[in-house]
Amino acid sequence: MLSKFSIYKPNKAGRGSAVQFDFNPDKPCVFLEGAPQSGEKQFDWGQKVVVKLSIMELAKLLTVLEGPAKTVKLFHDSTKSPTAEGSTLKNTVVEVTKGDFGFFLKASAQSATGVKSVAIGVGDEEAKALSVLFRRAIARVYGW
Repeated sequence: MLSKFSIYKPNKAGRGSAVQFDFNPDKPCVFLEGAPQSGEKQFDWGQKVVVKLSIMELAKLLTVLEGPAKTVKLFHDSTKSPTAEGSTLKNTVVEVTKGDFGFFLKASAQSATGVKSVAIGVGDEEAKALSVLFRRAIARVYGW
């Protein structure tokens, strides 16, 4: 059984990206991890962007993936988190936009050492799978 839903989009120019979504019922959240392409069909997971998506943020993302919204932007100010002490992470941003053909996802993380970001196209079929993941994560957290 697969534990993560992954979307890999390498390209010949070497500027593709990959994203993975992992439901963690213990937190309760879905972790988004994104990595830039580093070779022909390789991705640099050492330079990944990690964003913890709350249940309410999953619901916000569903408003774009399933309509009616055209875009949603989620902003995390890590400096306001009680667990941020000693962390160099300043903020993370996730943005999903509905396009003419599928969706566009961008995730970025700003730290004291700079900004890391990934951007990836999400096809309609991939968006359907994400919708199922997000809906089931919400249902499981609330025992529905």
